[in-house]
Amino acid sequence: MIFDSIANLEKYREKIACVDGILAFVDRADQLKTGRYDFDGGFVLVQEGVTRPPEQAQFEAHDIYADLQLLCRGGERMEWADRAVLSESVPYDADKDIAFFHGSGVAFDLRPGMFYAVFPHDAHKPGCHVGGERPVTYRKLVFKFKV
Repeated sequence: MIFDSIANLEKYREKIACVDGILAFVDRADQLKTGRYDFDGGFVLVQEGVTRPPEQAQFEAHDIYADLQLLCRGGERMEWADRAVLSESVPYDADKDIAFFHGSGVAFDLRPGMFYAVFPHDAHKPGCHVGGERPVTYRKLVFKFKV
């Protein structure tokens, strides 16, 4: 997992081959409507929502695509764990490239301009209340790229 400011994304070119495609969307993030957009190396989902209590969320992991989630507005807590230490709750669905897990992990609070990237061995629980306490409205870009 990588957890950093989007200002430092260039430093991760060895792990994230589509940095240029990602940065092209970052520059116009506020102008994009919610939905899916393709770019060279993957696709991005522009999402808006309200956070949820962490106990109402499950860890998820992907085998084909890595995620880079960039918070544009609001706040969000995500939890991370190595998927090898979690219990699978919903088996891997190859069509949707996702499996779900139960367990516990380490929490990270995101503020606008922060991102995290997760790879196949990483499980993540996105969209949780900051501080675990109250709902927060957010807008984020979820980049999916093959690993």
